Amino acid sequence: MQKKQSQKNPEKEHPKKYFFTRKIKISFFLIALCILIYGNGIKNNFALDDEFVTLNNPQIEKGFKGIPEIFTTRYAVNQLQNYGYRPIVKVTYAIEYQLFGKNPHISHFINILIYALTCIFLFFLLEKLFKNAHFILPLLITILFLVLPLHSEVVDSLKNRDCLLSFFGSLVSLYFFLKYTESEKIRFLFFGSFVFAFAWLSKMDVMTFLAIIPLTLYFFTKTTPKKIFFVIGAILIGLIAMRIGVKLLMHDNPTIRSYIFIENPLYIHKGNLFSRIPIGFFTLAYYYKLLVFPVYLTCYYGYNTIPITEPNYLIILVSGIFTLAITGWAVYKIKTKKIIFFGILYFFITASMFLNVVVPAVGIIAERFMYIPSLGFCIVVAILIFDFFKIPYKNTVQKINFSEHKNFFFLVSILLVLCSCRVIIRNPDWKNHYTLYAHDIKNVPESAKLHALLAAKSLSFIYDNTNHYSQSDKVKFANDVVTNYEDAIRIYPDYVTSLNNLGMAYYAFFKRYKEAMPLFEKALAIDSTYVEAYYNLAFCRQLTGDFPSAEKLYLKSIALRPDFLKSYTNLTVVYISEQRYDEAINLNQNAIIAGYKSSVYYVDIGNVYMARKAAVNAIQWYKKGLEIDPENEDIKKYLANYYRQNKP
Repeated sequence: MQKKQSQKNPEKEHPKKYFFTRKIKISFFLIALCILIYGNGIKNNFALDDEFVTLNNPQIEKGFKGIPEIFTTRYAVNQLQNYGYRPIVKVTYAIEYQLFGKNPHISHFINILIYALTCIFLFFLLEKLFKNAHFILPLLITILFLVLPLHSEVVDSLKNRDCLLSFFGSLVSLYFFLKYTESEKIRFLFFGSFVFAFAWLSKMDVMTFLAIIPLTLYFFTKTTPKKIFFVIGAILIGLIAMRIGVKLLMHDNPTIRSYIFIENPLYIHKGNLFSRIPIGFFTLAYYYKLLVFPVYLTCYYGYNTIPITEPNYLIILVSGIFTLAITGWAVYKIKTKKIIFFGILYFFITASMFLNVVVPAVGIIAERFMYIPSLGFCIVVAILIFDFFKIPYKNTVQKINFSEHKNFFFLVSILLVLCSCRVIIRNPDWKNHYTLYAHDIKNVPESAKLHALLAAKSLSFIYDNTNHYSQSDKVKFANDVVTNYEDAIRIYPDYVTSLNNLGMAYYAFFKRYKEAMPLFEKALAIDSTYVEAYYNLAFCRQLTGDFPSAEKLYLKSIALRPDFLKSYTNLTVVYISEQRYDEAINLNQNAIIAGYKSSVYYVDIGNVYMARKAAVNAIQWYKKGLEIDPENEDIKKYLANYYRQNKP
């Protein structure tokens, strides 16, 4: 009789090989899942705020040569604002531009890749932390994190690559600090602080990890307080050194940023810390809703989507009781070092900087603000699912028989499918600026800024010269411009830019001068330095024949901004119409003497001489204008026609 061969268990015989093979399989699974749910976003173009980092950014378009400049300038650089310091994300786009040119599809693919790598590393890190848990627990947490619909903004928005890089750096730095506590090797302390600085150079969201890293070491290691102190010290030394370095680089580059009411009323009505605590509970309530019911996702909220000036006190009460109860419970039970309490504390610590309590948040709330905190939410949900089905995830020796837990897999599958479908449906909304604004305004009809953004995008289509849009399309866009600016002003009557832009739409598209002028006057009553409003009001006065008033307003706009070209041209027209030729010439010559370089001044003087019927003099000025701007097609055409008609 032959002996029965005993069945071999490859997992027990080759544990390292099995562990490595499992990691590879899970990695490929997570990459495939990322591509499956975000792949349809690769064909998207540029959208909200991409101009901050990649869309028509002169630094990015220099490729590798622009990298030194990126490290010596602020994050957002334009005529009105100069703030922030996030060089890492801009460097990635400079490299992309050097290798692939202006290609948003490559950028979207790289965003997805960074997200996938983050999820893979997150799984490995969680498995390292949860040493006494079955690997299915960290895998479930990672899958929940990966498919969470709230993350669609971070992945689909190219501008939000800074969030992706910051969180990835945070996780890697935590890994190195864990390695330090295990080995006591100083190099891991150095690596951790270096990567933490990398995350900080991507975005300041990493700062909450100053509390998360020691919390994690306390929960999941047996390290001493001394080592935790060394870790915190290494991080702070790295940050201080980094801030000194940045200050030296930015010594002649001051921060300029204007915060406005429509972004967050708390910028104007700040109150004190205690008065903002109820607003923090209200903000949390909205995030609870977005995490649990991510149905109406929106790219921008702001005033008056979240009515923090007149909040619902019942929501504040319920949110406050729930928040205080659950955080109090976690703090009370912290000595048990249970995973669920870590998840609760992690969520509230990382969310704390976005609750409008310590500082007001841009837009009041934003889905990207929940990117890092949502990991705590996923940890808690995963633990609750295991506990609900009474699955003993803590025991790694006894193999879990998941065939006995079909309901567990059914629930997880339902969650996976629902969340994935929501993400897949959401991705096309980010196709471009217009599709995003037009879709999201239905979800937040009381967002003043989103109405203004949609109006501005419709306005750009009217002036599009690529023949993409018919005349009937442009009429529709003109009506959309007016409707959305009117809604923005209805929501916030003192919305200065919308007052100006609505007035401009009234006179430019519908010749409604009498309705336009009061809007400009109101805008100027709110902001007496608003150059564009002076110009638009002057132009309306000019079109209605009130030349003296138009002249004063044009001169006011020039006094405020001496290089404001449109005012020079229109005021020159006013002077020509009144035959005040010398004043017109002096106006433009003074600008040239002052050192303002533009072909406009030369063309204006040429036009004056043409009005005087001194064509020879006019041609000389046009030629000088062409020397300033050799690519000016209008001057070239005019000179060509002139010489054609006046052959010697």
